[in-house]
Amino acid sequence: MNIGKLIAEGRLSEVLEELCKTGDNTAILLNSRYTSNEKDNNMGLLDRAHYDRTKAQIQKSILDTYGNKSINLTSITNPNKSAVVNDVIDGNKIESILTIIINDNNRYRPEISDEAIVLLKKYFDYKIKKIITKSFDITGEEFSDLGKDVINLRDRLSTQKTLSLKDIVAKIVRLIEPRVPDYDALKEAYDLCSGYHLIDTYIEKQLQNRPNDNNIKIAIATTIGEFAAKINVK
Repeated sequence: MNIGKLIAEGRLSEVLEELCKTGDNTAILLNSRYTSNEKDNNMGLLDRAHYDRTKAQIQKSILDTYGNKSINLTSITNPNKSAVVNDVIDGNKIESILTIIINDNNRYRPEISDEAIVLLKKYFDYKIKKIITKSFDITGEEFSDLGKDVINLRDRLSTQKTLSLKDIVAKIVRLIEPRVPDYDALKEAYDLCSGYHLIDTYIEKQLQNRPNDNNIKIAIATTIGEFAAKINVK
């Protein structure tokens, strides 16, 4: 089938995959750019205009270079399968998003981490079913629903983080406000900062051992206060 017609049908990823099988360097570079664009878009790193512009540039490059060629997409036997041919690419996005959420929340927000783990397990189960039964989810609806659940979780966490940042910083300040905060207050303040990637093994050791030393308490409060003042939403 003509490459231009395949692209017009929205089968860009299939075309790139097939062209890469030939070992063509241009195709490999275009596929790398396409994959990166899709990944960044799924992670919410691009605005729509930038994403669409890059995709259009890739399509134009393919048409300029290979537009008159025809390829046989032997891996696609049913036109309805076009909805799920991006399984590998989209799956990598899903796995990447969930892994980040799990790592970021495993220590101090285990309920969020558990929610991401459930979705990741669903994705792995989906992959196994697709391998065992080629006709499974031929329309791609189940995969699409899974992807929406993942994006919704990511967006919900992003919104919560933005809306609650001011309150979190204010709470940290209140906890360390006394001249010599107690260890319970310091631990709570440190845990809040840890949610924004503060990692200090010295502080963790002191919070665990709780030495009767006001200078240590004041030093911990100072470090936490300096960090809280620099917190930025990523």
